[in-house]
Amino acid sequence: MLAPVSAAATGVRVITLTPEFEIFSLPSGSQPERMAIEPVTKTVWFTARGLGAVGRLDPENGEVSLITLGSGARPRGLVADRAGRLYALDGALNAVHQVDMATGDVRRFDLRAAAGYVQLMHATIDQRDHIWFTGYRGVYGRLDPATGDIRMFDASSGRGPHGIAAGLDGRIWIASFASDTILAVNAETGMHEARTLPRHLNGPKGIAVGAAGAVWVSCARGGSIGRFEPRTRQWSSYRLADADMRPYAIALDDANRLWVADETQPKLLRIDLANGGTEELTLPMTRPTMRHVLMDESALWCAASGSDKLVWIKAG
Repeated sequence: MLAPVSAAATGVRVITLTPEFEIFSLPSGSQPERMAIEPVTKTVWFTARGLGAVGRLDPENGEVSLITLGSGARPRGLVADRAGRLYALDGALNAVHQVDMATGDVRRFDLRAAAGYVQLMHATIDQRDHIWFTGYRGVYGRLDPATGDIRMFDASSGRGPHGIAAGLDGRIWIASFASDTILAVNAETGMHEARTLPRHLNGPKGIAVGAAGAVWVSCARGGSIGRFEPRTRQWSSYRLADADMRPYAIALDDANRLWVADETQPKLLRIDLANGGTEELTLPMTRPTMRHVLMDESALWCAASGSDKLVWIKAG
């Protein structure tokens, strides 16, 4: 289990950029927020928040195409199901857009009747292909695409539901930024238990669940990473060596390493969870505003919202 680690003990070193690193430019003003990967073609889909669209990037040739979602759309969260459909969360229109990846057809699920305005944030998908999503105004929800049924639940933590991830044990985990808590949601009933973060862990945004069930949380205000073990209900933490780093997006790879993106600087960290050793990668861009990292086999994709770019990095 991780314990607090000092800067001197982390063994931070800078990774020199290599050819196994590629930056893809998107249309100006795209503001990519979230990504999803088509498993067969490896096409990368993303929410183009600034253009009111979802985008498609072909990594082979860098070509980008857009599917617009309607007047006033501002899509943010994104997740894909096993049937080849995308689900884009739109906070401006208070709706979930379902997009067929093959045809580009769009269907809209309106939340106004079920919940009113909820300030939609991010989404995940459970083992039954139900779409779970967070609303920063203090709710989370579940959409059954097969029936169109939408169920909303109040978060006991109040305002702040942000990052969301599905575990293999049937639970949905939510990071609540404003209240410094995480929620463990029963995917069958929708009911949840709240777990308060230790005092030195503040501002949880990103969340990831390991294969063994441990829950990892990026703490943007505290410059730390928290680890919660559901079996023992114990917390441990890893304090980042760079005191100015504001961790946001996180992802786990198959080599038991945690990738962490900085929201304010062009930096990525790769932390070896076995020994706490850390490697740092500085990207050649200014103010990238990285809010999502996504593993695809042995590669990492990063959405740089502030720079209108997607970044591919060989993870090995």
